[in-house]
Amino acid sequence: MHLSECNPYLRAAQIQPAVLEGTSPRMAYDHRIFLILGGKGLICIAGQDYPLRENMFICIPPETEYYFRGKMKVAVLNYDLTRAFQNQSMPLAPVARSAYDPALRFDLVTAEGYDAPAVFPVDQMVRDAVLQIVAAYASKSQYSDARTSAELKELLCALLERQTAPQDYSARLIEKILLYIRSNAAEIKDNETLGKAFGYHPVYIASLIKEKTGKPLHRIILEERIRLACRFLRSTDNSVEQIAFDTGFSSRNHFCTVFKSIMRTTPLAYRMGKKGDGQGYPAAK
Repeated sequence: MHLSECNPYLRAAQIQPAVLEGTSPRMAYDHRIFLILGGKGLICIAGQDYPLRENMFICIPPETEYYFRGKMKVAVLNYDLTRAFQNQSMPLAPVARSAYDPALRFDLVTAEGYDAPAVFPVDQMVRDAVLQIVAAYASKSQYSDARTSAELKELLCALLERQTAPQDYSARLIEKILLYIRSNAAEIKDNETLGKAFGYHPVYIASLIKEKTGKPLHRIILEERIRLACRFLRSTDNSVEQIAFDTGFSSRNHFCTVFKSIMRTTPLAYRMGKKGDGQGYPAAK
């Protein structure tokens, strides 16, 4: 099945403070996702050991033998790729191969890219997505099922896209970063702030933005601050000092220097004459 045809059903989602160590392999009756939130250990899948550390992501299809070793905090998602068994909401614990009953398997469907076990590191965005799914499941609202299904499908698609079409994934990541900058320019203190927000090294984010825009990341942040300042200058009577503060600048002098370098005029002259492009956008140099 292609992922576009999937309509996931999330049967369970939880945080396990300390994953139980196994002494022998077990097999699950549904798909499993594990995200290591802390600690170190390993997972043995079909006889092969995989070292685990924080932010390691594990996908295991049904009828796959696995067990953990070590002390780790883990987020766990139990799910099907279709709604065929949504009336069976209680998960079944994994069992040894000798006790496994194929008739109890919830869903016989597998999806392209998720028909074999996989273990790989992920970033803060994926971690946040998994924790958001857990929180949505725990809320037990009338929309929990719809939300978790949609968010799980988005997560599965994003991970597969990252593995099979890294250029497409990078393009989407760049757009998300630029949107984040536009929405939060006044609060972004430095490149490190963006690194923490997206779970990537700030040097990597800066290289992506430079490749896309041809401008240094810091310049993009400053331009968005000035864009915001132009709007404040046109629509409020706030002082230049207040606008400098509201747009993330440490002083009036720094703000005025940056404003003039981008807009080719001073803040007060812009306010008096509404200079620029009429939309508050930095003028092209």
